[in-house]
Amino acid sequence: MLLPNYFKEWLSGFVEAEGCFSIRKNNNHSFSIGQKYDYYLINAIKQFLSVTNMVRNPYPNFYSLEIYKKETLKNIIIHFNNYPLLGEKAESFQIFNQKFK
Repeated sequence: MLLPNYFKEWLSGFVEAEGCFSIRKNNNHSFSIGQKYDYYLINAIKQFLSVTNMVRNPYPNFYSLEIYKKETLKNIIIHFNNYPLLGEKAESFQIFNQKFK
């Protein structure tokens, strides 16, 4: 799949609106993103991040991707350090990044 040259910047903006950084009680980290009606978009993100997880379809017409694998989360952290989030999600990412081991 050929992605546009602005995809990295676009992804940071999209995650600002639709992404979620989570830290579980057991200190496991995860990143998730979802979109209604757009499997192809979530699949493009999956391919860009080299994620092996399946794109899930938990609700009709809603597609999501959840990432728990440490190596992939490291790549996601690198991406957002290079293409920073600029809104409220930047705060969530900062905490996520600081507590990631």
